[in-house]
Amino acid sequence: MDKAGHILKHILGSALSKEAQKYSSFFHFFHDLLGQRLSAQIEIRDIVNNVIIAEASHPGWIQTFAMKKQYYLKKIQERYPDLKIKDIQVKLGKAAKKKPAAQEQARTESVETTMNRLDEAEQQKVIRHIFSEKKRNNIF
Repeated sequence: MDKAGHILKHILGSALSKEAQKYSSFFHFFHDLLGQRLSAQIEIRDIVNNVIIAEASHPGWIQTFAMKKQYYLKKIQERYPDLKIKDIQVKLGKAAKKKPAAQEQARTESVETTMNRLDEAEQQKVIRHIFSEKKRNNIF
């Protein structure tokens, strides 16, 4: 049974797979940069015109983030210069506390189980839909 990463690489090709890995790495880096407490309250929603758009669960978390915003921006620019990030905007939103690891793992396993039930043509259709131009612009 192939892993999702292998399937994506096979279907989408090496270049898009590498781009997806870069963004995945970036999201993990952002989480680690903010630390467990703050990253549980602030989530990246998008990157638009080289600006990170994030949401916080409470105005207090926005203020906490703002105190070190320039530090976070500098670290991101140093680690990911090719993303050309020029700002981070954090707005009040629906960012809730992160789901416990067990819930997240169950959701991931559910997605994998569903994908495994589909035949190859159906899997390709789902992946094309996920990575359609409009959706890809919102994700990447």
